[in-house]
Amino acid sequence: MSYDRDVFPYAPLGLSRDEAARYVGVDVPLFMQLVSAGRMPLPKRLGDRDIWSRIELEAAFIRLPEGVTDQTSRTLGQGSSNGMAEKDRPHVYSPAKLAERWGCSVGHVHKLIESGQVTAFRVGKLVRVLTENVEKFEDWRRKQMP
Repeated sequence: MSYDRDVFPYAPLGLSRDEAARYVGVDVPLFMQLVSAGRMPLPKRLGDRDIWSRIELEAAFIRLPEGVTDQTSRTLGQGSSNGMAEKDRPHVYSPAKLAERWGCSVGHVHKLIESGQVTAFRVGKLVRVLTENVEKFEDWRRKQMP
């Protein structure tokens, strides 16, 4: 059965990257910058696809500041101030940065991710790990050591 995704008789729960960007009214590059900056939610991974929750997108959109300002550039860190304290910004690590932090190989970091010991997410082909997940893993490792 073939169907056009834009003629659902109901609002879909999950959206592709392009659909999610269109849903919040921005182009894909800006949407991905907002995701990286923590202003839009991370996708869920279903098989080999990144799917954004329509409900999470709506909640994130509602939390965005109102007004006609140059807020977008500040949100993305391009202005003099982005309104968030450094400690409050979401941070992510690439496998290469984690390998550097932990003094191991990138391959070892990928094995930790694949085994589920380190929780990661994908944005397209990029693999990223939230700082909180890095800290959880490091705390767990410390507890494992005698």
